[in-house]
Amino acid sequence: MENHFGQLINRRTSKTAGILYIIIVICGIFSILYVPSKVFTSQNAIIIIDNLREFNVLFRVGLFCDTIVFLCETGLAVLLYKLFRQVNQVLSMMMAIYRIMMSCIMAVNLLNYILILILLTKEQYQDKLGTDYLGELIMLFIDIHKHGEYIWSIFFGIHLILLGYLIFKSKVVPQIFGVLIMIGCVGHLMESFSNIHLIHNEILSVIISMLLLISFIGEISFFLWLLFKGNKKITMPYSDRLDLTI
Repeated sequence: MENHFGQLINRRTSKTAGILYIIIVICGIFSILYVPSKVFTSQNAIIIIDNLREFNVLFRVGLFCDTIVFLCETGLAVLLYKLFRQVNQVLSMMMAIYRIMMSCIMAVNLLNYILILILLTKEQYQDKLGTDYLGELIMLFIDIHKHGEYIWSIFFGIHLILLGYLIFKSKVVPQIFGVLIMIGCVGHLMESFSNIHLIHNEILSVIISMLLLISFIGEISFFLWLLFKGNKKITMPYSDRLDLTI
């Protein structure tokens, strides 16, 4: 009875983790890729302000999706810890902590976009600051938000290293997923450090893009596996478990 209950919990945990990841991907693509492609189409502050006013509803929906993302990320971190603590409890906890820290930075970073909305909706700020200074402030907040993404991406990259290793060592999940994630996570770290330190190189950009694609393929494959294998028994045989120490 106890074993059946454990299997039931594990199936529900894996399916829930898969569902949360799909929600994160959908909302993330919309808020991180689609919305900026419509709103931040120029380096000209006046054009950006016009776009923000024209696509005000779209920008607000993007903020809502960003909120959904970091809330789901926090829950997903806990579920991943629950799934992999049998493999290595310490590394699983570290993996979850790095993802939760990433979620916290995402939440704080969202303040930059909220400040943009405040500046555009409060007439007293527009009257006192003037169009030129208002535009410069908005461009500054956009730049800060972008660099905030590079910072949380560092935590995400470290999280992926740990996740990939745990997947590889689990002997339950296909090991190729862990290999792809561990290789691809280097792309997140390289992208973050190169942009934070203002290192721009075309060859480096191509390498980073390839690594990010590998990372995404590994992640989406793993979470789709979780989603569909959630209907089956995926508890790890006791003989295959690792010690709960590093």
